[in-house]
Amino acid sequence: MTKPARRKACKPVKSEVFREYCASSSVHGVRYFDSHERTTCERFWWLVVFLLSMGGCGTLIHKTFSKWEEAPIIVTFSEKTTPVWEVPFPAITICPEAKVQAKKLNFTGQMSALLEDLRDNGPNMTMDPAIIGQLKVVAQLCNFLFHSQHYYLPSLNGTDEDDIVSMLKNISLNRHRVKAFCMFDNFHYECNDYLKETITEEGICYSFNMRPEDGIFRPGAVHDEFSYTEDWLGPNNSSTRHAPDPSPPIHASGAGLNSGLLLYLQQNLSDIDYMCTGFSQGYKLMLHDADEYPQVSKRNIRVPLGHEINMALKPQMIITSQSAAAYGWQKRQCFFNYERHLRFFRNYNQNNCELECLTNLTLALCGCVRFSMPHAQGTQICPLLQWDCMFQAKQFFRPKSNVSHEFPRSVQDTVARCNCLPACTSIHYDLEITQSSLDIERFFKANGLQKNYIYHHFAFTSLEIYFKESHFITSKRTELYGIVDLLANCGGLLGLFMGVSFLSLIEICYFITIRPFSIRKTRSDRKPPMAGQNDANNSLLAVVSKTD
Repeated sequence: MTKPARRKACKPVKSEVFREYCASSSVHGVRYFDSHERTTCERFWWLVVFLLSMGGCGTLIHKTFSKWEEAPIIVTFSEKTTPVWEVPFPAITICPEAKVQAKKLNFTGQMSALLEDLRDNGPNMTMDPAIIGQLKVVAQLCNFLFHSQHYYLPSLNGTDEDDIVSMLKNISLNRHRVKAFCMFDNFHYECNDYLKETITEEGICYSFNMRPEDGIFRPGAVHDEFSYTEDWLGPNNSSTRHAPDPSPPIHASGAGLNSGLLLYLQQNLSDIDYMCTGFSQGYKLMLHDADEYPQVSKRNIRVPLGHEINMALKPQMIITSQSAAAYGWQKRQCFFNYERHLRFFRNYNQNNCELECLTNLTLALCGCVRFSMPHAQGTQICPLLQWDCMFQAKQFFRPKSNVSHEFPRSVQDTVARCNCLPACTSIHYDLEITQSSLDIERFFKANGLQKNYIYHHFAFTSLEIYFKESHFITSKRTELYGIVDLLANCGGLLGLFMGVSFLSLIEICYFITIRPFSIRKTRSDRKPPMAGQNDANNSLLAVVSKTD
């Protein structure tokens, strides 16, 4: 058979399939396309209506798909409340504004003597280089105003600043005298077992309920020159008790003052120094997760001397459902611990990630890191001469689009690699703070202690930290539009505009693929006899008729 003949044979098949589909299709409007039963005007009108309906349906389906693609996750309230005894009590880091003991280093007095010596003798100063070295170490803890007024200090020759932490520990406050009294959960836990001396950018601080160092940092990731956290072994340490408390983080047994932390702090008045830290004196307090290393200068609560501070905590916890966990972090906008590896920290959270990123950024920008930052063996510690660079590094800690192109490529790449999204399970605390003055003078007089040494030489501060309510509402990241919701919405739109269902799509595939072959096969089975056969049959009929 020639090609034109084949085309002629195929044409009726296609036409028959189309007419049959129009007659039996479940898609609305298609039956009016049959040319045998409708005029051209009718068929054109229905074609326009059909195309408009299809366009409207496609537009709405595209919007539904875009919504599913861009924002498939929503944060809602959880179905159940969470009791406070199921979440850890927050870690609390306290940093005194007074950085050193006056009897070991009179900072203001020595700075005044240094300035006088520099003014009188110029480069031929007579001050002990060891004192200059101590001043330069303590100056790393001072505020920006101090550095703007004493800009000459970094360029002076003193002892090396390589072992900053050891020098700070040697001249810092007596840690056993900072705490006057401590009680947690009605003495259910021994406070001294959970107080740790912690190295931060504010110097030597004291942390309650924070994990030990090996529970925060990865093994072998940080150097072994000093410990970032050390147990505060007071007179009532765990070695004197029969049953040691569980390892931190510990949990409160409920809400209210009796289940919280009561801490009395004392400050030797002779150690107070206004030159380094500025106008206010007292403490900086930070609440954080037990596995988060504190950055007190980033966020803190100011606690003045001689006051009673009452903090009622209301946890704000957010978790991620299993349905949302199936999405990538780009859509969830949070990281699970297994998705985001940190070089120095065991557990991922946003603040640990930002601290590690700031460390990498400082190293890329300054060639060294601050003494309080986690770093590997052999990394150089920044001297006071690099203070401006360390301060500037914080300003660069922002998205890549905001970082000027004049900075080195390594700095831009470091910022771009940060990507510190929140953890998929995280908790923070809303606070209700009240405070009142402690009338220590009248208290001592009422108890006949007017001439007591402590009253005349120490300032006291009281902290009460507890959960406000026994239950709180948890937020949850959950799936807003899943694949089932997407199919349901798309199917509803197709049914509304065109009457299309899943079987309608199968029907279209059937008429395109299977039905044409079925029609051809049926026609071939009913093929008429050949011309020779017809002549023989006619001759036989003629013979039979003559015989008759």
